[in-house]
Amino acid sequence: MPRKRPVPVSPRGEARGLADTAAALRAGWPTPWTTTRPAPLVLLVDDLADQRTMYQEYLEYAGFGVAVAASAPEGIAKAIEIQPDLIVMDLSMPGIDGFEATKVLKAVSLTRHIPVVAFTAHSPHLPKEWAVAAGADDYLLKPLLPHDLADHIVALLKTRLGS
Repeated sequence: MPRKRPVPVSPRGEARGLADTAAALRAGWPTPWTTTRPAPLVLLVDDLADQRTMYQEYLEYAGFGVAVAASAPEGIAKAIEIQPDLIVMDLSMPGIDGFEATKVLKAVSLTRHIPVVAFTAHSPHLPKEWAVAAGADDYLLKPLLPHDLADHIVALLKTRLGS
């Protein structure tokens, strides 16, 4: 009989690892949506298909609803249309970048309340201060493991929903 590997835990004692985090989200982490609300809808805006696919698949596995956009203009249009609970916005995209898209989203009454998490692999060149000045509610650096993104989204939504 194969031995089960031990479940890695964070310093707070929560399950870690891709499958472990998703299972914990579905089976009992005290998330604001587990019993009283539907799963949150996250909009991922990133011009890199592999990034969108990786984060989308993991977040869906973890129990989130996920929509994707391959450009800033598409992300703005989708945000207005679907009203996600949170937007993960890549900052470095061709054409309209994530800074400009965030400014637009924060200027539109239909989307200004939606938290935007700025997401970049170009930290020294795209500092957090610029993202915050554009209206981003938070800032994350790539590379970021998918379960760390899920953890961050859970924490931000719990704070926003007052749970």
